[in-house]
Amino acid sequence: MRCAITLSSLREFLETTGIKPRQDQLLSWEVTVLEMMLKLPETLTRLPEPERAMLIRAGLHEASRARILQMKADLAEAKKQVRRFETRYGLSLARFESEILANQDSVQAHEDYNDWFYWQAVVDEKTRLLTSLQGLDLK
Repeated sequence: MRCAITLSSLREFLETTGIKPRQDQLLSWEVTVLEMMLKLPETLTRLPEPERAMLIRAGLHEASRARILQMKADLAEAKKQVRRFETRYGLSLARFESEILANQDSVQAHEDYNDWFYWQAVVDEKTRLLTSLQGLDLK
C-alpha cells in the first residue's frame, strides 16, 4: 500500500524539523513521490481498496487524536513544573539566567536551574509537536 505526501505537507515537515535543503534538493524532493510501506494483516489486504483506505485513515485519525491528548497531558505537566520554579524564584527562566544564576553559589539553585531548564525545553518541544500534530489533515 502506498501513501503520497502533498507538497505542502513536505514543506511543513521541512519547516517543522528545521531541515533546510538546498534549492536544487528541494526541487528534486518536490518531484519525487514520497512513499511509505505498510505491512498489513492479511485480512485487511482482502478488503476492497476503498474500505482498506478508509480503515487506515480512521486508524491514523484515532492514533493522532490519542497522541494529541497525551501530548496535551505532557505539556500540562511540564508547564506545571515551570510554574513551580517561577513561583519559587518569582521570575521567568530567562530573568533567572541573566539576573540570578551567575551570583548564586548554592548547589540547590544550580540544581533548580538544571531542572527548570529541562522542563522549559519540554514545554517548548511539546508545544512545537502539538502544533504539528494538530495541523495534520487525516480525513
